Amino acid sequence: MYREHLKDQLLPFWEQAFDEVYGGIYTCYTNDGQTLVSQDKYTWSQGRMLWVLSVLLGRSSLSNLLSEDQRKSYTLRAKALYAFLDEHAFLNGDNEGCAFLLGREGEVKQGYTSIYADCFVIIGFARYARLVKERSIALKAFGLYTKIQGFIDRGFIRSEPYPIPPHAQSHGISMIMTNTAEELSHALGDLGFATEAQEVMSAAKGYAQAIMDRFVDPSTKLVRELLWADGEEASLLSRHRNPGHAIESMWFCLNVLDESYLPSMSEVVLASLEMGWDHEYGGLFRYIDCTGGPPQGRMQEDAFSRLIATTWDYKLWWPHSEALYATWRLYHATGNEEFLVWYRRLATYTFATFPAEAGFEWIQIRNRVGLPIEGVVALPVKDPFHILRTVMYLIDSEERTGELPTIE
Repeated sequence: MYREHLKDQLLPFWEQAFDEVYGGIYTCYTNDGQTLVSQDKYTWSQGRMLWVLSVLLGRSSLSNLLSEDQRKSYTLRAKALYAFLDEHAFLNGDNEGCAFLLGREGEVKQGYTSIYADCFVIIGFARYARLVKERSIALKAFGLYTKIQGFIDRGFIRSEPYPIPPHAQSHGISMIMTNTAEELSHALGDLGFATEAQEVMSAAKGYAQAIMDRFVDPSTKLVRELLWADGEEASLLSRHRNPGHAIESMWFCLNVLDESYLPSMSEVVLASLEMGWDHEYGGLFRYIDCTGGPPQGRMQEDAFSRLIATTWDYKLWWPHSEALYATWRLYHATGNEEFLVWYRRLATYTFATFPAEAGFEWIQIRNRVGLPIEGVVALPVKDPFHILRTVMYLIDSEERTGELPTIE
């Protein structure tokens, strides 16, 4: 099923989206995928698609699904996407990493606003470096990583579209840095930079340990998205939890931590699924309160609080695709049948809810009962990353293990 979904539903939509003139990919589509509303290029999504293409071409279990013409086409597109980012994304200021938004031809339309954009460029470059076996690309990714690590060390963190409040620490930063450092470490190791690879993997483990030891609430096993230096616990922003984010975070941690953390990771995923699941209509809520149910607490006037309050019951594509992969990974790692039950429940809901008509990928943003919504939930894009990553990883997992649970 996943092979057919990749070939017949996902890749055909994105065929139209590549800019064959300037390089890169268009992602500013309406939620239904039928209208391109802008040719702007968010660096965030460009780095993600470079990663996707590099995995698609670099793993035999996936590249064997492509025709010879497709492999040639995707190889050229990956090369052009890399060149577009390499030429236009990097900024030169001491307090700048990558531009946030580029125009079609690469002109900077929004400068440095997000460490997340930096991280997605790093993982794209790291995976592309492994694909083409080019040491200089891995070193450029390492240079950017070193720069943003310096930002973090001195407390200078730009994190649009979710700015971190003063006096707070964000689970999202530890989470993205776990994944980014792991990806970069593998690239450095593959290309002969053993010392640097070890250094970066050590950082990945440190970030993952911080998630498990500091951000996981020991009483509920839910992940706290924000930790406050002053002990703030009364606001809606402080009390909210993001079940899908926590579940995705756990498979990042699973990749880098030893088995002693496996029981805690399992508890987090099961608690997030149970408390985040809509038992009336199915699917995972976008946000919940720390005690379960709708977010509660003192409302503040910041954009993030308003987002939580107004979109908490949305059903979004990415938590469901990430939960599919996480539950399968943890079932395989633990043998716990609860994860198999959740995997099947998630798969049944996800594939009944999100895929669009043939040729239009998924309708990624839905309301509580599953009806499409035309709106913005992070960037104003139709993002290819989470769906393709999950489907490709599940195909590859079946290839390597000879096992993938059926959907009942």
